[in-house]
Amino acid sequence: MTPRRLTLDQRARRRATRKNNQVRAAYPLLAQAGVIEDWLTTPEQAKGQIEEFERVAKNQLQYLADARVTRQQEAAQLRARVATLTDAKTMALLDAHLAKVYPTDYAAGFWQRVLDGRFDIHAYIADLDRLRLLGEQVRAASRANIVRRSLKEMRD
Repeated sequence: MTPRRLTLDQRARRRATRKNNQVRAAYPLLAQAGVIEDWLTTPEQAKGQIEEFERVAKNQLQYLADARVTRQQEAAQLRARVATLTDAKTMALLDAHLAKVYPTDYAAGFWQRVLDGRFDIHAYIADLDRLRLLGEQVRAASRANIVRRSLKEMRD
């Protein structure tokens, strides 16, 4: 069973009650004397605070969505510039590296690094070749180790 979503008025009453209880707990002597009544929050004030918070949150989320679209457009422009400077094979490697390592929101930064020369594609290709060779050596050693073990088991 999913919980029922509270209305704005219910949330405002709960918020006002919670804040008022916190004030009363923080200043029990003043609360007994009835001096803190001006400090307490009304449900209407709490409703205004909630509405303001929701408005600010909605604006911030819209700003982030707009910024994401802008960054994606910038990434596409930067990628197009890199594509004019490199061959298809290099672009395929760069795209694969981008997809494997970077979240989509960081694509513009990656392409800017490539354009600025801060991402050395030749070193990256050499590392890929080195890792590929290392993987082949590990697989070969593993196969040899399996053969050795099975020969040893056959002798025993």
